[in-house]
Amino acid sequence: DAGAEDFYQGEIARDLVRDAQDLGIPLTAADLAGYEPHLTEVERGAYRGSEIDLVPGLTAGPTLEYALGALEQHLDPATETPDAQAYATYARSLFDAFDHRLAYIGDVPDTGPSSHTTHLNVADRDGNLVSLTMTLLSLFGSKVTLPRTGVVMNNGMMWFDPRPGRPNSIAPGKRPLCNMCPTILLRSDGQRFAMGASGGRRIVPAVFQLISFLTDYGMSVEEAIHHPRLDVSGTDTVTLDGRLTRDVIERISARHPVRVRPDGVYPNLFACPSLVGHDPDSGTNFGGAFVASPRAAAIAESG
Repeated sequence: DAGAEDFYQGEIARDLVRDAQDLGIPLTAADLAGYEPHLTEVERGAYRGSEIDLVPGLTAGPTLEYALGALEQHLDPATETPDAQAYATYARSLFDAFDHRLAYIGDVPDTGPSSHTTHLNVADRDGNLVSLTMTLLSLFGSKVTLPRTGVVMNNGMMWFDPRPGRPNSIAPGKRPLCNMCPTILLRSDGQRFAMGASGGRRIVPAVFQLISFLTDYGMSVEEAIHHPRLDVSGTDTVTLDGRLTRDVIERISARHPVRVRPDGVYPNLFACPSLVGHDPDSGTNFGGAFVASPRAAAIAESG
């Protein structure tokens, strides 16, 4: 009822500060009152005739753009669905992209299978799209719940490099590098999609492959969200969905160490993607979410 300012300067802010002080957390009223959102223009890129809108800066957006550039250069989508050559090119593009990310942007600790990130997408009747990612970082964040408000505290300090003098080192007022990758795709046929995922470093590979499924192979949301994926996210090992065909597994394992695993809720090895779409010709909206999870959902509302 009191609006967003209540969180920064009102009653909620006072409760947050009291709880923090009781627990020895160095949070002050001035910290909350001095917070300002950082607004920036999206990074508008292109992939094979489609438009890609990405979040720039210290996110995974630049890494996704780099991976898509490599994919467009090396992939010839000559089959109806991704074949062994396509998956080998996915792996190659992602290896290149993570090498670039870790060399020039900075390192972010892999939160492992216990990510506590939420991604949601919204499409309205007019075709406006929202792609939103928010996170506590690790499972239940810092595992501290403030008693007066019920707010769960994150452990976002883990995003920083603890070593001084590096691009991602800790400093007052500094924003850390993160893996969040909300993305909007304007496909060349006019259909529009908003997508993203949770899952730490696994987010980029998931969004990257969804874009390829939708553009290179013309999949529907239903087809794309169910299609098996691989994961390459900063290590030498390629994780392969057990539903992939034998020729794909053999092609990848001939060049890289692999582990073949089912896509499930826990441990999450392929990220938890979701996407919505809008068809401007019919005015229809459609969506899909992480198939394996009982907590994921695609919901339609009228009115």
